[in-house]
Parts: sequence; structure tokens; C-alpha cells
Amino acid sequence: MYYFEWLRVRRVFIVVGIVLAVLLALNVWARIRVNETGMNTNWSTNIPLSERATQTEHKLANGINETIIDDPSNGLHAVIDTNPSDWSRSIDVTGPKNVIAQSEVLHPQESIIAIHVVSQSTNGATQHVVVTQRIETPIEYLFVATMLFALITATIFGTAFGIQNSGHLEIAFTVPARREETALRLIGMDLLGILGTDALVIIAAVLAVATWTFPHLAWTSQSLLMIGVALLGPIAWYAMLLVATASLRRGFGVAVGLAWPVAIFVLVMAHVNLGTSNLAQSIQTIFGAINVLNPLEHMNLGRTDNGIVDTTGYGASIVWLCGLAIAYLALAIAQWRRVEA
Repeated sequence: MYYFEWLRVRRVFIVVGIVLAVLLALNVWARIRVNETGMNTNWSTNIPLSERATQTEHKLANGINETIIDDPSNGLHAVIDTNPSDWSRSIDVTGPKNVIAQSEVLHPQESIIAIHVVSQSTNGATQHVVVTQRIETPIEYLFVATMLFALITATIFGTAFGIQNSGHLEIAFTVPARREETALRLIGMDLLGILGTDALVIIAAVLAVATWTFPHLAWTSQSLLMIGVALLGPIAWYAMLLVATASLRRGFGVAVGLAWPVAIFVLVMAHVNLGTSNLAQSIQTIFGAINVLNPLEHMNLGRTDNGIVDTTGYGASIVWLCGLAIAYLALAIAQWRRVEA
């Protein structure tokens, strides 16, 4: 019985590994194509220029792409050195403070661009700034990338008790251990499978980033909370599916398959505007109450409040996901105990 579950986990590992290998191969192919066709890595258009501005580009002996910008109308001069190997760049710009403020020299729109100000000086209305910029990958992005694979894996493993009920329950009764202990061992193997999938995807993501630039991983203020949501979300989803299939002998595959559209439907109905009528409000209240038990509701990794990350929301999500996972697992084990051979 345990060996059968281990074979399921191993098969999932193999399939996930093949899919990730294919995706990595496509990523390498895309990188080769970019090397052949070229890509603009100067980003010099981030600086507002007048029609009289001139821009010259040339390659230095060390392979650095250098862009020199002269804009007499704005009184601006900039030298941008871009390293094509890792897309890092050094920017030396002199010009009016208001013009530099309109550029992305100090405040790039891309959240993955890290800024290091080497020097900054002001002489009246003129500002001289020297900065270095490089691409950094927030470490939580790697864990967010695992969620889709982990949720698919959790969906597959969510039929564990149903499979035991269908032809393996008699064997389960012969195991010299309490049913709760047997259930916990099965759950433990499945959780290792889900977390193992996370690890495979993270390794693949790092390798994918490495084909484009050195993977500078950054730890941000919300990293720990987002990682917690990314790890607990699939586990809570798996636990919910165990509850749905723990007492089924047949049709557990259908139950797991329907879980996705049903959960998404409840999620949408809980948040969509149904109108202002009493009936509409009542329907939305009912779906809102049901949706609290839906793990997908608490897996929102884009929580912001006027552009500021809502860390309080992430903390609440972790509490909900942890509570749902524990409650669903306990309920699934209790259900499976009562199933007769």
C-alpha cells in the first residue's frame, strides 16, 4: 500500500521533470535566438529627450555597449554602459533635476531592477547622478512560480484515500498499524511529493534565469509571507480534495476534476458584483461565506493597498491556509476511518 503510493509520487516526479526539461530547452532556444537576432538592452529611451538630442552607440573593447546622449535643448548629457552578459548597466547623467526626475534612472518601473547610487550631487538646478542598475530576482518569485505545478500535483495526490478505498482497503486493514497512522503516512508521502515538486520547479526557475543573466536573488520585506502562502496554498488544496474523496470508492477522479470549476465558480460569485437587489446581495453573502473555506480565496499573491504590498493580508492568508489544511486533513482522516472494507 505504501509502495503503491510511493510509485504514484515517483511517477509524478518523472512527469514534472520531463515537463520542466522541455520548458528549459525552449528557454535555452529562446536565449540562442536572442543572441542571434540581438536585443536592445540599453534602455536609454527611459530618459526624456528633445528632438535635437543626439544618441551614439558603440561597443568598447571589453564588450560593453556604450550609449552617449547629448540633448542641448534640455542641457542633458548621459553616458550609459550596458553589460550584455547580465544586462547590468552604469549610468552617468548630468542635466536639469526635473528632467532626470522624469526618467527611470533613479526610479525604474520594473520591480526587478535594483538601484545602487554611486554618487549624486546638485549645483543649482543641475544634477549629476551616477548609478548602477542590475536585474535582481525577488526570491519569492521562485516560489510563486511553483504554485501551478504544486496545485496540479496536489490535485493528483488528492485521490489518495479514494484509491485506497478502490481495491486497496482490504490491504490497509491488514497493516499492523492504526488507521490514523496509516493515513498519516500516506499524507506524509503526498506532502513530500508536493514539496518535492516545489523544489524541482525552483531549481528549474533558477536555471532558466541563469541562461539570461546571473541569478541575483533578493530578499524583500514580503518574501517570507509570500513564500508561506505559496507553500501552504497547494497543501490546503490537497487537504480539501482528501475530504471530498476520503469516503468514495468510485468516482473520486470525477470529484477531483470538478473541484477546480466549482472552486473557481464560488470564488467568482463571491467577488463579482451581482447588483444591489436583496436577492443579489443574499446570493453574494452565501457564496462569500462558502468561499471562506475555499483555499483559492486565500492564495492571492497580488495583495496591494494603493500600490503598497498588504503584508497584513498575507499574514491572514497564512493563518487561514494553515487552519484549513489542518482542519481538512483531520476531517479526511476521520472520514477514512469510518469507511468499511
